[in-house]
Amino acid sequence: MSQLITIPTLILCAALLIGIARHVSKLSDVPAVHPFMALMLLSASWTLLYTLNQLTTILPLKLFWLHLQIVASMFFAPAWFVLAIEYTGFGGHLTRRQMLFGLVLILLIPVVAAIFEVRGHFQNLYTISQDINLSSALPLYLADDGPLHWVYLIYTLSLAIMACLILVIDMVVQEIQWRNTFSLLSGILLPFLTNLIYSLGLFPTRDFDPTPLAFLLTGGLYLLAVVQFRLFKVVPIARDALIEHMGDPAIAVDMHNNLVDFNNAAKQAAGLSVKQVGKPITGLPAPWANCMQALSQAESIQEFSLAIDGSARCFEVKSSQIKDQRKRRLGTLFIFHDISERKLVEEILQLRLRLNEYAAGHSLGELMTRALDEIGTITN
Repeated sequence: MSQLITIPTLILCAALLIGIARHVSKLSDVPAVHPFMALMLLSASWTLLYTLNQLTTILPLKLFWLHLQIVASMFFAPAWFVLAIEYTGFGGHLTRRQMLFGLVLILLIPVVAAIFEVRGHFQNLYTISQDINLSSALPLYLADDGPLHWVYLIYTLSLAIMACLILVIDMVVQEIQWRNTFSLLSGILLPFLTNLIYSLGLFPTRDFDPTPLAFLLTGGLYLLAVVQFRLFKVVPIARDALIEHMGDPAIAVDMHNNLVDFNNAAKQAAGLSVKQVGKPITGLPAPWANCMQALSQAESIQEFSLAIDGSARCFEVKSSQIKDQRKRRLGTLFIFHDISERKLVEEILQLRLRLNEYAAGHSLGELMTRALDEIGTITN
């Protein structure tokens, strides 16, 4: 009976994963969205094939579903790895040709393993013995792992560890956006560790593979990340460009004018907080928001007057488009250079010239009165 109860749960899990993939497809121009969609669809396919395998009693058909299930599972590791690379920007220095070459290498083992799996005379390389257990509520397919399965397992383990290390490093560096990175990391670890424990025979029973239930937890976690933490609407795109200890405030926004990142100088000057990350810049103090909205569409340098600690300061604001190596626009970086002292020196020099011209035709008393008025205008 317990097996029957899980079938609706498995279908719900697959529907949830497909729904998440469809939702993020609206952000297809954002890096990491495509590998994330591939991961969600692979997870949904694996879950549905596992469900069909559980429901089927005819051995040839059961084997058919199983082989498709195995083929789908072979591409999880590449999806995890590419997702980590794309999301963190670790591959940003690579050219498009290098990325394609790397992708071919990553897919080489899964493609070869998939060919061996679907070709009848190679199937024993993945599963040695096959049997049907008729003692449970549903007929269950049982098989012993062949040598190719362990090659695949080592390959998957290697890519998964590298993907996790990349995300952990990014989570440490990207302190502002650690929730999204942690969500992606957990979504990789949950099904991977669950399937690893089952594959190694450490799970209490082999009659039921708990991996689809891990996918259900992953789907719930990703749903929370997409809806609550604005996953892929806030991606780590500018940390390399933002020098934490630089004196000038630096603020990065994405293509939708959502706040992505900022350095300590910007935090102090504009009163920014981590809670504002992922939210539209219209929620920032009006002068700062208006400045960034005016410069967000094109690269330019303009002067703006912005208030800091209640006093007006003059800034030279430079906006730069953030792009990856494939020329995809990721967002905009704003650098605010305080030129208040420079402007003051310029005004003093202009005042000196005006007073020299005024002194030629006026008395000393009139000159002193004019100078005091001019100085008062500057200081105000």
